[in-house]
Amino acid sequence: MSNRVAALCLLVACTPPGGQPVPPAAPVPPGRSVVIVVWDGLRPDAVTAADTPNLAQLRDTGAELTDQHATYPTFTMMNAASFATGAFPDLTGFYGNVVWQPSATGHDAAGVPVDFHQPVFSEDYAVLDALKQGRPQLLLVETVFDQAHAAGLPTLALGKTGPAYLQDNARGGAVLDEKMVWPRAFATALQAAGVALPATAPRAYADGELVLGPDNGNPTEFAAQHKLADGISTDLRRRSLRPRAGHPGARGDPRPQCRRPQPRSDRQLRLRRRRGGRGHRRHRVRRHAERQ
Repeated sequence: MSNRVAALCLLVACTPPGGQPVPPAAPVPPGRSVVIVVWDGLRPDAVTAADTPNLAQLRDTGAELTDQHATYPTFTMMNAASFATGAFPDLTGFYGNVVWQPSATGHDAAGVPVDFHQPVFSEDYAVLDALKQGRPQLLLVETVFDQAHAAGLPTLALGKTGPAYLQDNARGGAVLDEKMVWPRAFATALQAAGVALPATAPRAYADGELVLGPDNGNPTEFAAQHKLADGISTDLRRRSLRPRAGHPGARGDPRPQCRRPQPRSDRQLRLRRRRGGRGHRRHRVRRHAERQ
């Protein structure tokens, strides 16, 4: 029930026979959204007014945690489980990006059969669903999203495949990651708005329930990797935002060339805030933008 509806019911219930409403004892607080955005591996000293003005403004007008620490070991999915639950791995039961559960069977998001007799990479919603076989839930403790759904709050988990889905693997709210969109009403609403869906999105439904248009394309396809002169080795200098181990910048500010992509990401944040408008007020959103 929204705050506005709750206020209306209160006024009706307190109306005396004479028809004059009795004002409530205290004003009903306005509704608000909670947005949690996670950048994997982003150094705090990389957020500056010069390089990332929008992110810096978000920090300066909100709450800044200056003594937070990652779950150890610092694997993406282990930390995603901690974000989802507020618990350490010994309670969540999730111990790494690669999981071994030979009793599971199934396919990955692309429909390729997975051999669960071997350790499997878990950053895939279909793999995570398969890992729930034989156990009541994927994580051994309740998630923040579980509590939100129990309270009747709408949620949206948005971001990288695996960590985003782990926030709401029970699919109690809306989910949009690199490989799936849930529920179908959300997917069709995005299509109606002209938003391209992940190429593997239909595999989360029965055949024919979700159909992609001929011009949908593959919006989450990985860009071509840059190669060194040998034509084989990947040029990691174009991919990493961190100084290499032992480099003087490893303990201080990142090298200037490592910081070049950050203003581009910051501009995207500004564009998304402009385009969001009132729509962002309708949901409590948890965006998990993780990169391994």
